[in-house]
Amino acid sequence: LYFSRRIFIWMNLNVPVAEGAANYAAIFSLGLVFVFMMQNTEHIIRGMGNTRTPMIITGISLTLNIALDPLFMFVFGMGLKGAALATLISQAIGAILMEYALIHLSRRYRLCETNSERFHLNHIFRFARIGAPTAFSTAMFSLIYLLLADIIARFGDAPLAAIGIGHRIETIPYFISMGFAMALSTMVGQNLGAGRPDRVKESVFVCLKILSGLMITFSLLMFFFAETLYSFFISDSGIITHGIAYLKIIALFEVFLGFELVFEGAFSGAGDTQAPMWLIFGGTLFRLPVAYFFAVYWEMGTEAVWWAISLSTFIKGSGLAILFKKRLPGWRLLSDQKQQPKANTETLVVSQIVNRKVP
Repeated sequence: LYFSRRIFIWMNLNVPVAEGAANYAAIFSLGLVFVFMMQNTEHIIRGMGNTRTPMIITGISLTLNIALDPLFMFVFGMGLKGAALATLISQAIGAILMEYALIHLSRRYRLCETNSERFHLNHIFRFARIGAPTAFSTAMFSLIYLLLADIIARFGDAPLAAIGIGHRIETIPYFISMGFAMALSTMVGQNLGAGRPDRVKESVFVCLKILSGLMITFSLLMFFFAETLYSFFISDSGIITHGIAYLKIIALFEVFLGFELVFEGAFSGAGDTQAPMWLIFGGTLFRLPVAYFFAVYWEMGTEAVWWAISLSTFIKGSGLAILFKKRLPGWRLLSDQKQQPKANTETLVVSQIVNRKVP
């Protein structure tokens, strides 16, 4: 709340744009507790192997957000503040529904019989050790994108708006990849816990085959229909020109975005989060010096930034594939020794209950 306006001005945004962003952030930040509640509870439910319930609740929350956005923004005349308020309300209702679902499922799995105080003391450091690397890489990703936005803003508001819309277009393949990653994370955790490491490799390859076909399809759509996709969101020719260049470049390596998320899910399911953290962080950090050097110093413009983003995606996706091949024997050894694997934060609670029933 205190630094939001200063941060957006520091990013070299025009004052009206910075004010609008700050107004949005001020209201949105008040609802962060609901964002965290909804996401964490969703992952716990997915860890039980139940992916349908979170999907339905998330769908309800998103549908409510879509309905409330125009109501608050245009009917009530609140503008960006209205968009933030709509998001806050939809996230709050989604969090309440998700908590209710967790209570219901906990009774079914008899998780309520667990001594909560003892569990907390025994596992809080394990949660931190496994979850901290993922939290760090995610936080650094957001920080790096703030710095990247500063580089893009040097070329005006049009390319900054173009990448913002581009990210909205990318959300479709991104969240499809996230769905596969979440499913794979649960499968890896459960199969390692059941002493079946052979299923881990099979699950990863099946997941990659299906997802690669989907990502290639989206890449072709983004490459050949870039102008159509941007025209759906905006009519400004300057923004569309920058957007076409952005989509055509990132489409070349979009399949590696799927690789990155899928392998990250596999590592998360095995509790092996430190090694991929450094690779993901390093690959994302790679964008800053490359973007600045070629776009600003060598005056090659915003297309150099788009290439920096695409190449870093390729580095992370291919690097995680190599790392997975090297780390998999260690997971097999843990499972063969019938040691309890470092289950991820989604499966830690329920693996001891569910995995006993896995053949």
